[in-house]
Amino acid sequence: MRPRISVVAAAVAAVTATTLATLPASAAGGSDVHVVHGIPGVTVDVYANDGLLLEDFAPGTRTDAVPLDAGDYVIEVFAANADPDADTAVITQTVAVPAGDLDIDLVAHYAADGTPGLSAFVNDLSTTGDDRGRVVVHHTAEAPAVDVRAGGAVLFGNLANPDEAAGEVPPATYSVDIAAAGAADAVFGPIDLVVAEGVETTVYAVGTLGDDFGVLAFTSDVGARETSRLAGDNRILTAIEIAQRAFPDGADVVYLARSDIFVDAVAGGVLTDGPILLVPTCGDLPEAVATELGRLDPDEVIALGGGAAICDAMLAAAGAAS
Repeated sequence: MRPRISVVAAAVAAVTATTLATLPASAAGGSDVHVVHGIPGVTVDVYANDGLLLEDFAPGTRTDAVPLDAGDYVIEVFAANADPDADTAVITQTVAVPAGDLDIDLVAHYAADGTPGLSAFVNDLSTTGDDRGRVVVHHTAEAPAVDVRAGGAVLFGNLANPDEAAGEVPPATYSVDIAAAGAADAVFGPIDLVVAEGVETTVYAVGTLGDDFGVLAFTSDVGARETSRLAGDNRILTAIEIAQRAFPDGADVVYLARSDIFVDAVAGGVLTDGPILLVPTCGDLPEAVATELGRLDPDEVIALGGGAAICDAMLAAAGAAS
C-alpha cells in the first residue's frame, strides 16, 4: 500500500517554514497526497517545488490522490490567479515527504494562542477490533484544552492543541460536542458522528473559537480484525487443537507436558519445532492424544520434566502411539 498524506489548511494567514525530517522513513517510494482546503472564503492555487499542484482549489474540498515521490518539497499557497513570480505566498512550507508505508496528515492550523503553524500526524490505519470503529480527534483550533464528549460522557478529556487522541468504540451514531476542559456547557455541537465497523473516522477541530470554529472529518476503510477461538472441551483437547493449527502437516518432534500443572508447558513455550501435548503424569494415555500423535507422526517424543512430571510408562505409551 502506498502511503497517503493529507494536508489540511485551517484559516491560516501566514506560516513559518518547518520540516518533517523527524518522521521515520523506510523503503524507497512515493506518497499519495490528498489535500483538504479548510481556509474559509479563499480559493487558492497550490505549488510544489515551483510547479502548479492545484489550481482554483476551493475551501471545504478534498482532492483525489496526488502522487509525489519521496523527498523535500517547498509548498506554496497563493490566492487564486496570483502571480507566483510577483506576489507573496499566503503559506510557504518545506515538507519532507517520507518514503515507506506511512499515512500522514500535515495540518496547517492555529496554535492555542492564535499563532499559525503546521503539525504532522501519522495515522494508524491498522485493522480495528471486531465490532469496533476507530475515532481519532486532533485539537488544531485556536482554543484552550477541551473535552470531547459523546452522549454527554467524556470520550477524550483535557485535549490540548496540538495533541491528538484515539480510541475504538462500537459502531453507532454518536451525539458529539466539545466543551472547555472540565466545563459543563458545550462550545461546539452537538453534531452526529457516524462510526462504522472497520472504519477510521478522523476529526480535526479547526478555526477560531467563537468565530469560524468547526470540524473537518474524513473516513478511511481499514477493516476489522477477525477474531476466533482455539478451544477443546478440556485443556488436553485444547492443546490438540493448537497442535493441529500450528502443525497441520505433522511434526518431527512432539513434546509432552503434564496436564495438571502448567509450569513445564509454559517453560516449553520457547520450543517452536514441534507442538506441546498435555498428558496425565501416569496411567492411561488419553485416546485423543494417541490419535493426534499418530497424525503428527513424529520421529521423536520428548517429555518435559523428570519422572515425577511424566512417568516412564506414559512416555513409552506416547512413543508407541507415534
